[in-house]
Amino acid sequence: MRIRQYLISIIFTAISFSVFATHIVGGEIYYDFLGNNNYKITLKIYRDCFNGQAPYDNPATLFVFNSSGTLVDSVGIAYPGSVSLPVTINNPCYTAPNNVCVEEAVYQTTLNLPPLAGG
Repeated sequence: MRIRQYLISIIFTAISFSVFATHIVGGEIYYDFLGNNNYKITLKIYRDCFNGQAPYDNPATLFVFNSSGTLVDSVGIAYPGSVSLPVTINNPCYTAPNNVCVEEAVYQTTLNLPPLAGG
């Protein structure tokens, strides 16, 4: 019984391989009122650009609901491309590691949302 467990352990060790995770590391969504019921919607998505690359949505889909939770509209926003962000640290006591890299994609669209009772 013990020999079998050792053999299984050796086999799994021999055929093991490295696995790397990839992550969306954050995001923001906000809107600006432009007047005449128009709103500019901005969605920022941040991802790790070293450990693989979590794919960006193409298109990213936004869903608009009314105050009672009923779907009013859905809008797809095409992938706009991404840029690497510079590492900015304003603390003299801290130095960023060499393996930090974050990319940002900024999706934007303008929606006309007529007034609804309850919002």
